[in-house]
Amino acid sequence: MAAVAAGVVSASCAAPAHSQVVAAFPPAPATPDGAPEFAFAGGSLHLPAVVDLHLPAFCASMKAAPGVGAVAGTSEEARKACDGGSAKACHDLGVVYTCGAGVPKDFERAAGLERRACEGGQADACSHAGVLALATDPGVAQQLFKRGCDAGDNGACGSLGMLFMMAKNGERAAPILQRSCDGKSVDACANLGVLLLRGLGLPTDPVRAATLNAGACEASSSGACNALGAQYLMGLGVAKDEARGAELIGKACDAGLGDACDNLGQALLVKDPPRAKELFKKACDGGSDVACARVAPARP
Repeated sequence: MAAVAAGVVSASCAAPAHSQVVAAFPPAPATPDGAPEFAFAGGSLHLPAVVDLHLPAFCASMKAAPGVGAVAGTSEEARKACDGGSAKACHDLGVVYTCGAGVPKDFERAAGLERRACEGGQADACSHAGVLALATDPGVAQQLFKRGCDAGDNGACGSLGMLFMMAKNGERAAPILQRSCDGKSVDACANLGVLLLRGLGLPTDPVRAATLNAGACEASSSGACNALGAQYLMGLGVAKDEARGAELIGKACDAGLGDACDNLGQALLVKDPPRAKELFKKACDGGSDVACARVAPARP
């Protein structure tokens, strides 16, 4: 889980396995000839949307985790185990309350349980707790991600790297994301691609970025599909292919990534203005502040 707000660290969102590519950098100004500057990983961060983006993956992990699905039916036993000092029981309950598995969703309660689990030595709970802390205190989220990363949780490392990336601190982000990418974190690899496209903390290398984004996109990272699509639209590190670019960005938009909807709207602005307007509205509703700025004049 991982993300950042202005002023954190000098510095993400992550899901259980874990960080995702979300809004990372404000888009650069339009190029001199007026061509749109596509956002590789989105516009400015919208914390509620960041947390919402991670819940599907977060809850999917619960279904796959041995024993967690049974917790909902034995919540009283799990509570007793948690109160008795079982970090794993606290973590399992935190997932249950986050996802509403047999109980009403309760993010505040889930956050408290995950922090207890993290403090009790359950490293992956630190990443979950960090995501739940994002909307209220990104500074605390950063501390939780670091604790999990230091304890060896690859997802927490990816989330911590994303925090530094969002703060445009590529020097700090690059080695952390590389470590997490080497540990097979799909989204860390995609975020590393963002750094390579922007030249933040690493020399600009769009060809390597395209390779990383292609692999992550195939593994269902919507942020990577968005970034790779933008590369195809601009012929950046790949042969220019507008149809392929629009297809990839559309895939990310359909998956709920607001910034991808904004990118697709830019691509269609000349050919299909009504459709572009719909996409900007969808992007705004999906948490893209850049898209909200585009549609603001049309709103009452």
